[in-house]
Amino acid sequence: MKQVPEWMYQYPIAHRGYFDADAPENSLKAFQQAIDCNFAIELDVQMLKDGTLIVFHDKVLNRMTKQDGFVKEQNYSDIKDLTLMETSEKIPTFEEVLNLIKGQVPLMVEFKNESHQTFVEKKSYELLKNYKGDYIIQSFNPMSLLWFKRNASHIVRGQLSCRHEKQQMNILLKFIMRNVLTNWMTQPHFVIYDIHALDSPIIKWLKWLKKPLFSYTAKTKEEFLFARNQGIPAVFEQFDPRNS
Repeated sequence: MKQVPEWMYQYPIAHRGYFDADAPENSLKAFQQAIDCNFAIELDVQMLKDGTLIVFHDKVLNRMTKQDGFVKEQNYSDIKDLTLMETSEKIPTFEEVLNLIKGQVPLMVEFKNESHQTFVEKKSYELLKNYKGDYIIQSFNPMSLLWFKRNASHIVRGQLSCRHEKQQMNILLKFIMRNVLTNWMTQPHFVIYDIHALDSPIIKWLKWLKKPLFSYTAKTKEEFLFARNQGIPAVFEQFDPRNS
């Protein structure tokens, strides 16, 4: 199996870009700030109703734009003029983000997809296959990884997981997802787990198996060092990890 790329251990990875009050998460300005600091970038991709790929984390617009509505129910014409967190930054398309970054730093592309349909993965790959730069893909949804395994197996893929305590799903599905029991099918190259759940039995098991492990999201230098000292590098946000 293809190995996890060295850059994932060498570059600090900025969660949703290197964002702050003037450069909101997943904005072009936050991504430019990450580039300026030579940080790798983690970002979120999802699809609008009209098929447009945007870089945006939440399922609903409200927190970031003060506009009501589910993202998946919007057309691009509905959201193109919305601004993020009362700044002049707007919701970027995935294509705009790729054109900005242009391989200057590596990318960790997360697919926000809660269905069994894989339209977002297929359409994203149409852009990624011509992208000149380093990237990996990841998702909480095993179907995203399965699509890439079947259609673009050369791309490194990661399974995101956590304890799934707050997710609305039945007990059996929670157990499966918490313990990444779909890995036999999707064969991810690495697992990326909630930094607050690194004491989970599954982490000990994956360590014993020598499976590459990463974590999300270190919001302080103390959390960043905590994960690193366990040999589980963490994606970070809103501080400079270079002095850690």
